[in-house]
Amino acid sequence: MDGEQALQMLCDPEFKSELVILDLNIPKIPGIALLAQCKPSAPVVVFSSSSNPAEIERAKELGVREFVQKPIDFEEFERVVRRMVQDWVKSAANGTASASD
Repeated sequence: MDGEQALQMLCDPEFKSELVILDLNIPKIPGIALLAQCKPSAPVVVFSSSSNPAEIERAKELGVREFVQKPIDFEEFERVVRRMVQDWVKSAANGTASASD
């Protein structure tokens, strides 16, 4: 629901995830601040409307594996989300960096 809840979940050693899709513009704790505070064990893909080069660079410095801009079109949005999940969950299962690399 917000950055505080995400921080609690991602820093909880009992929480297991194959992929974290993170928006940078979330309430309470922004995505960049969340990444600076907690290093998720799962691959992190930022899915954001931001095109700020400094944000993209900082996210990558904090370990983000991929930065994807949100499409405006709903069908494209759905296609992009499916691709992210398929690529990253598949690559995690195979022990590779990314299915699209």
